[in-house]
Amino acid sequence: MTTNRTTAGLRDRKKAETRANIARAAVELFVYHGPEHTTIANIAEQAAISTRTFHNYFPNLEAALLHHLEEMVVNLARTVDNTTDGQTVIDATKNLAYELYFHPNEPLNSIETLRRVVEHLAHCAADTSATGCTIGSDKDPVTFMAPLVDALRNYADRNDQQLSMFHASLLLNNAIWICANISETASRPDYAEGRRDREMLDEAFAGSSRFGVRS
Repeated sequence: MTTNRTTAGLRDRKKAETRANIARAAVELFVYHGPEHTTIANIAEQAAISTRTFHNYFPNLEAALLHHLEEMVVNLARTVDNTTDGQTVIDATKNLAYELYFHPNEPLNSIETLRRVVEHLAHCAADTSATGCTIGSDKDPVTFMAPLVDALRNYADRNDQQLSMFHASLLLNNAIWICANISETASRPDYAEGRRDREMLDEAFAGSSRFGVRS
């Protein structure tokens, strides 16, 4: 029985690794070569698999991109879980945004990747007539962010602060929007006005409200 469980566990781990590898290949092609070159055949070649194997794991490109985003959310939630206690929820979220903006654990987990993939998925969701461009997921945006919302609320509880699901979602979405906006505008002199991106982040968070956080 133990041997069977071990074999099943190894098989599941291998499947998870293959799924992550395919999703990573899809994101790499999408980010560095554009959606027009991110075909199933190219993804399969990048991941060193067959197109049949691709379809065993994902129905289309969008499903693979979405899987990568889901992994990003889980990793960000893990970052919140490991955040040092003693901060306000606002400061903890600000530090999370700084990590996402300045220190992603790899380029494919950067705010620029997040912005471009989300824009593509949003376009697909809005344009159902686009050939082959379908999301095919039962997760709405609120459910999609749930692991990160839960992590931030748990952090608030650990530090004797009250944070509703609505305000946690609002706080996190605001942080991601700030990062994405500064990623687009920091290199433009008419927007930056001599400020570095860190200064712009500081200013943006200084202007944030308490978002319903209660001690």
